[in-house]
This record gives sequence, structure tokens and C-alpha cells, in this order.
Amino acid sequence: DQVPNKLYEYLGTRAPILAFADDTGETAAMLREAGGHTLVTGEDIDAAARGIEQALGLAAEPRVLPDESRLRAWTTEGQMQHLLTALGG
Repeated sequence: DQVPNKLYEYLGTRAPILAFADDTGETAAMLREAGGHTLVTGEDIDAAARGIEQALGLAAEPRVLPDESRLRAWTTEGQMQHLLTALGG
């Protein structure tokens, strides 16, 4: 259950992301929650090809920006505030 730091940076660009990730992992959950990204899970080559085609299509379409409040919650400051709240501070 570890999210690569690069995911936060990529989300910050507000560009569509093509990710190959574990279906039940935190990276997949975050991308689903953010919306507007392409997620490929498993090792099925046909699913990977469809994911790549979908991602290319998303890149060519007008972009609907993700929920800014969700992205702000994932910043270092947002996560620290969440931790302080959980600790009663």
C-alpha cells in the first residue's frame, strides 16, 4: 500500500495519466477517485492495448479538470492537516 511520489506530481499536472497498476492498490484507488485517467490492471496484453488507445483518445479530447479539493487534500500540507486532525491537534 505505497503510492509512488511521482503519482502526486503527475496528478498535479492535471494531465490524463495512463497507469499500469495493481487493481486493488492505493494508486488505482486514487486514480479512480480523481477521475479522468486510464488504468490498466493485470497482465492482459489486449487490455493494455485498449488502455493505451483510451489514453490517447483522452489526450486528444478537451480536458475536464479533476476536483481541486481532492487534489489539495493529497498535497503534503493537506496530508499533514489530516494527520494533525486524526491526532486531535
